[in-house]
Amino acid sequence: MLGRSDKFKRYEIGIYAMKNIIKKEPEAKLYIVGIGNNTYDNYLKKITNKLGLTKNIIFKKLTNNTHSYYKNSSIFLLTSIFEGFSLTLLESKLYGLPSIVVGMSYLSSAKNGVININDDDPKKIANEIIKLLNKKEYRELEGKKARQSINNYPNEEIYKRWIEIFIAVKQGEKIIKSYINKYDKYNKDKDLKENQILYKKIFNKNLKEFKEFI
Repeated sequence: MLGRSDKFKRYEIGIYAMKNIIKKEPEAKLYIVGIGNNTYDNYLKKITNKLGLTKNIIFKKLTNNTHSYYKNSSIFLLTSIFEGFSLTLLESKLYGLPSIVVGMSYLSSAKNGVININDDDPKKIANEIIKLLNKKEYRELEGKKARQSINNYPNEEIYKRWIEIFIAVKQGEKIIKSYINKYDKYNKDKDLKENQILYKKIFNKNLKEFKEFI
């Protein structure tokens, strides 16, 4: 598991899954890379201690040098509440890692070497990880699929997608600011009902503009 530490990443799902994994694979280790010292990080460490998994779960600080973590891993686990375009998932594919993605089958990259689990049940996640760990041929086959699928994402396409996202976000900021300014102006009127009608018109107009950019 790799990325900035945030409650929306739901790293605790991986920790609870490990409680079930070590029953079959006592030497298994889960690396969580991106940990600092905020409230969420301390929460994760507290759960780990409570479950007696300090030997199986290794916390590492966020780093730009992720090569060794990918290279020495067998499986990649992604548990975020939401991802728009998961770079870490693409990176794991580049290293030929089979991945388990929780609740994000909508991602275009969540196929070919990716096992999708539609709910966050730690037991289901653990079972899929154990299956990959125990069946080397299966793991290698899924890893090969993952590596081959990266050809669908040439560098030029990735750069283009990121530029489009940045433009959309920037334009979205302008639209939202415009929307707030206009609403503040109309909000000075005395007629509340009239304000609500104007508010709705402004929102719909700006929402349409924003969608066009996305």
